[in-house]
Formats: sequence, structure tokens, C-alpha cells
Amino acid sequence: NGAPFIIKNTYLLADNQSSGSTTYKQSADDYANFVTIGTFDLTATMKECYGGLWCESSCAFQLTDAGNNAWRGQAIVVDWEPCER
Repeated sequence: NGAPFIIKNTYLLADNQSSGSTTYKQSADDYANFVTIGTFDLTATMKECYGGLWCESSCAFQLTDAGNNAWRGQAIVVDWEPCER
């Protein structure tokens, strides 16, 4: 409903790889600036990044992978909670 929130954790649903990682960024200002939150280890069974931005009403996500393996991500699951202004 356009209320502020904070992102606590994000999980990447993707196939396991033999090596590599995916950089995870968030933008709380309509794509103007992206902040690197961390990386997802593509060799891990549970691919997760802890922490995130405080967002006024919306958030954009960016995943980048510079590896030479085929990237087979399906979705991200975002754990968030409402907060006060």
C-alpha cells in the first residue's frame, strides 16, 4: 500500500553450479542508484543474502553474473517487514 518497509533477507532460487556467484543489488529510488547488498554463491544449496535497504514505498532488484556458466535462476524470494517512517 505504499508504506515503508525494510528488506531482511533475499533467497535466490536457482540450479546449483560447479562454481560462480551472482551479484545482488537493490535500488530504493526508482532505478537511479543501485546498492550492492552481496553475492549469491551458486555452489550453495541455499543461496541467500542477509540484509537490505529501507524503502519508502518500492524497491528494484538487479542480479548480474559475469561467469561463463549458463545462469539458471528462476526467482528471488524476498523476506521483508513493514516499518515506520
